[in-house]
Amino acid sequence: AGAILVDCSVEDGVKDLRAFISEQASAKGQFPGPCPVIQRGLASTLAQVAGAASSGVQGVCVSGAAGPNQDSLAQLVTG
Repeated sequence: AGAILVDCSVEDGVKDLRAFISEQASAKGQFPGPCPVIQRGLASTLAQVAGAASSGVQGVCVSGAAGPNQDSLAQLVTG
């Protein structure tokens, strides 16, 4: 796999994300090496994107359309 995309907007999504991050961390230094883990869902504000980054994900999918409780895409990109 080129990457692992985990949908955190579903039940147990965050639990699954943590499991994938942990499992891929155990592959570091081995062949094949770890795949990047990318979080989908639960990342519509800068604080949520920062939280995802601190959890160990290598990427976050964000929506290009801002809603009333979302930061704009420009805010998310420029931080």
